[in-house]
Amino acid sequence: MLLGSVLAFTTKSFWIKFDLTKTGNIGDTIGGITAPVINLIGAILVYISFKVQSNANQIQYRLLQQEIKNMIEIFKSH
Repeated sequence: MLLGSVLAFTTKSFWIKFDLTKTGNIGDTIGGITAPVINLIGAILVYISFKVQSNANQIQYRLLQQEIKNMIEIFKSH
């Protein structure tokens, strides 16, 4: 796949708007095309991880509150 993408970006295209042979260095061309997609995927993954972490924190907070109530009841009973 990597070799295929390099060949696709470095050979002359049949469609004039997709002809990337005169765009400069191949690294700049591939980086300029793929960077926005990779950044968007990264942003989505960070958002999902924050949501999961927030849910885990809420669960942990509820369990801690429940444990505190249980401890208070145990101390009151003695």
